Amino acid sequence: MLKYLLLFSLIATSCSKGNTDDSWDVISNGGVPRITPKMALSNIGAYILKQTHQTIFFYDKSGNLSSSIMKDWSTTRDYKEINLCTKKNLHFTNQRMFTVEDLKITISKAIKKEQKYTVSMNKNCLKYNFETSAKYLLYKLTLLFHAPSVKSKIKDVEHGLGKFMVTKLSDAKISLIRKQRVDNGYNSINLYDITSFDKKKLGNQIEDYNRIAVSEIPSEIKEDYNNFNVSILKSSIIIFNIKENELRKRTFNCISLPKVRSILFGESKDKINLRYITPIGIPGSEIGTPVQNCNRGKNTRPLIFANWKHDKKEDLQKYFDTLKVKTGVAVIVKNFTFAQLNDMVWKTKTGYDLVVPFLDSTQNAVAETFSAFANQEQKFYNFSTTYLLGDYDLLMNIDNKKEISPLVKKINKNIEKHHLAIPLKQVTRLFYFPKRLKRFAIGSDLLEHPDVGAIEL
Repeated sequence: MLKYLLLFSLIATSCSKGNTDDSWDVISNGGVPRITPKMALSNIGAYILKQTHQTIFFYDKSGNLSSSIMKDWSTTRDYKEINLCTKKNLHFTNQRMFTVEDLKITISKAIKKEQKYTVSMNKNCLKYNFETSAKYLLYKLTLLFHAPSVKSKIKDVEHGLGKFMVTKLSDAKISLIRKQRVDNGYNSINLYDITSFDKKKLGNQIEDYNRIAVSEIPSEIKEDYNNFNVSILKSSIIIFNIKENELRKRTFNCISLPKVRSILFGESKDKINLRYITPIGIPGSEIGTPVQNCNRGKNTRPLIFANWKHDKKEDLQKYFDTLKVKTGVAVIVKNFTFAQLNDMVWKTKTGYDLVVPFLDSTQNAVAETFSAFANQEQKFYNFSTTYLLGDYDLLMNIDNKKEISPLVKKINKNIEKHHLAIPLKQVTRLFYFPKRLKRFAIGSDLLEHPDVGAIEL
């Protein structure tokens, strides 16, 4: 299990950023098309939602259910009755309070569609009576997909109950401000797309370089910042967005994982090979290699490999040219920016047949890992994957954490059976953070999505 937590107190030993600068600046590879709970699977989406939204429930370090939104809650043993009372003075913005009606709307979206129930309201409390057990509901309300959220005046942006709110959303920059200013912390967050950022400004005034490749981080930053080598809950996978079943199967079986992995990421002694697409640390995941059985056939139609690592285009094309000679599978490598890929993957679902994304996972929201495969509104594919919905729905509505492992394994096997995706490796990387940060918790989940509001200057 990759569930070790390393806690460091990073005392200010050097500081080049001005003492009055309370902006947390991030360099990233692309942004997101919108800010809503549905973007929880996207790396940058989850990064932002960590600051802007808050789930109704969460699991504390001891694994117990807790809440910063509920004043009180209770259930009967059979979970046919659930009582929830909100705290007062919770706000989406200064002008928009969080009400018990908002809680009711949020919960209604999390309740199973077929489940019959009644709900009554008394001041800040809701009382639910279900005909059958609703034990799944409390777990479901720990997922970012079901965090309270309201539309803002900014197109494609929603506000949550987190400490920050988004004030600007564009391809080049995403800006957030803190709702209640503090004297000893960060009061704004800016995420800059590296493709449109002035490279001359890449200095130690940037707090977070960890959304870009390690090779893109300036050498002086690597020398001046604290660094931590950590295996994280993220896997690199190949997506096969190929509508024809037989063509998808053949491509899945014939593509060389060691070759593609070596070209894109180089050779690594500490790499973790995965049997399925989910990373080790998620229940139901396994170390190993996928099963592939390649058979040569007639030349296929040209498949488009959407490439984000532009300096590797020539090497990739040489490999795919060899693949065509050996197997008949034809692939053309095309370069795309991260902004273009975001639009293709999350909006149009077209323009590519193969792409290598990173699959983010968290131990307390495993179902979100599979949303891009099973959820028909959010999936990677331009064809139906409804055969995944049954188990995905069960995972979204589990009653007990012990049910996670067998369901994850079942969905993983189904994704492999239908040749939707194949794993390249689990991600292990160096993370860099300024030495000036104080009381900064370093851990597998926090490294991916730091809680900026909790960091002190």
